[in-house]
Amino acid sequence: MPIALVSIYGSEKPVFEMHCRTLYRLLSERTVEQSISHREMPSFNKHVEFAESKPYKEWWIIYNGPRAVGAAYITHKNEIGLFIFKEFISKGYGSEALKFILNNNKHITFYANISPNNYKSINFFKKHGFLYFSDMEHVQYTYVYYSKTLYASPQLSQSESVHE
Repeated sequence: MPIALVSIYGSEKPVFEMHCRTLYRLLSERTVEQSISHREMPSFNKHVEFAESKPYKEWWIIYNGPRAVGAAYITHKNEIGLFIFKEFISKGYGSEALKFILNNNKHITFYANISPNNYKSINFFKKHGFLYFSDMEHVQYTYVYYSKTLYASPQLSQSESVHE
């Protein structure tokens, strides 16, 4: 199942608008349990303004052939966001996209901020080597991924917590 991550940044206007429509459709599928940043759906124009502001270091649409199956981003603080359309969940696209991001950024420690009620996402990131890091007053849980090329310390088990 080959996937491609296509950046929304630097696209010609018609392509950028197509990406924005895809992202908006994906945003509309989010449930309250999945979202830590949206309590209500923004208008499409507000969403386009947000995308045009380049809020993330990297922002991609995930494609399987010609079909958009999801989106991923990396914030300026190295937080990963990953969303897959409902019809494509559990088909491996999220795993492939995450592996691409991690393999192409080997010297970076990444974080995943997840709603405490989003058990599927928590389990997904733990399955891929992210460890529990902190609890932001029950608004979100933060999981961390330590690049194996950055740290030579012994690996913690999935059940161990990491605290500063």
